[in-house]
Amino acid sequence: LNAGVLVISRAEQESTGKKLRQAGANKIVMPAAIGAHRMARLITRPSTADMMELVTETNLPGFELDEIPLPENAKLVGVSVRATEARRKHGLLVVAVKQAGGEMLFNPDADYKFRIQDTVILMGRSEDILRFRSEFSV
Repeated sequence: LNAGVLVISRAEQESTGKKLRQAGANKIVMPAAIGAHRMARLITRPSTADMMELVTETNLPGFELDEIPLPENAKLVGVSVRATEARRKHGLLVVAVKQAGGEMLFNPDADYKFRIQDTVILMGRSEDILRFRSEFSV
């Protein structure tokens, strides 16, 4: 398969998922497992389940999670989370940073400085995200 193409496959069983991965699939979606995890969360952590639904479903018009990849020339490279004033100035929450190696850094420290090939994951109102993107040209 072409290494530059993201291959997403659907599987009903874990064994099928393993075979699809061996065949070159990058991501495997297992609807039954997703449903089971959601049901368990509804029982054990109902408020968390409500929050996850608000974030992942489009129940709040104008509210979203967005990701901003940082290429080499991005204005955000070398800038700290604090210096962006994401919360104070834009009303945004920096949820996570996916680093170049794939590691997910949740709730990054205010002093964390964005790096080349980071992906910044923001949560907030669509218009605030657009203003943030505009300010930092991303």
